[in-house]
Amino acid sequence: MAKFPRWLQALRNARRIPEIAMLYGSSRTFYPLVQDYLKLRKEKYPWTFMSSFGNKVELKDWWDVTTVWSVFAGQEYGVHPTDRTILDLGANIGVFSLYASEICVQARIDAYEPFPSTYERLVTNIESNGLSRRVKCFNEGVGAVSGVAAMRLDNTVSVCGRVDVLDKKDSNAVEVKISSFEDALERMEVPNVDFVKMDIEGSEEEILLGCSPNSFKQFTRISVEIHKPSVVKDIVARLRSFGFEPRKRHSHGIEQTITLQKRGCDPGNAA
Repeated sequence: MAKFPRWLQALRNARRIPEIAMLYGSSRTFYPLVQDYLKLRKEKYPWTFMSSFGNKVELKDWWDVTTVWSVFAGQEYGVHPTDRTILDLGANIGVFSLYASEICVQARIDAYEPFPSTYERLVTNIESNGLSRRVKCFNEGVGAVSGVAAMRLDNTVSVCGRVDVLDKKDSNAVEVKISSFEDALERMEVPNVDFVKMDIEGSEEEILLGCSPNSFKQFTRISVEIHKPSVVKDIVARLRSFGFEPRKRHSHGIEQTITLQKRGCDPGNAA
């Protein structure tokens, strides 16, 4: 593969300057993360990322690096310090849950991750950072309705793992439990969930276009990563029909993360 000229590589990295500045204040392992993410050094894994609060996550590959970057440098998800209840749907190895626990020091977080080996890393990261009392982990996926589905085990990158229709004849698939979006909201046992982070590799279409209207009464803000450009307008339109308005957009390739907030709800004035 041909390498980019140095001047062109520098130009491509220049747009990351605001993110690099943001990362500088939120990580004690600033330099290795910048070098790995921008591919300025030969990658050596695993190594341990440490946030400015001292929380640690072992990074096993470049995909883990991108996850940390999007949360701590890109601040892709619109969490607010006053949030008390947070749903982390598609928790992966727990990077967002760790970040949210630092920003929202009184928050309770429910983290959902269906892929078995990724779930094990999620639990390890939550327990090793002393957050088990605040972050509850569920080895489940989330969908429009409850049930059972499957995830393939062969060569799946954890951040790209997707729940599919169950085929019991597929020896490379593992059965996973699915909770409905509404059940996940109700499980928190509060009248209203402050913030929902949804990064579920394409299933956001099924949930937000197929869930019951009651679901939209149960949360105030949502940051959803939308993987299909063709459904962005439909998802935003349905959320708007239930009183939400877009507040922030973060684009990465063909994907977008959109944060929407219920009209008249200012998180800065939360009790």
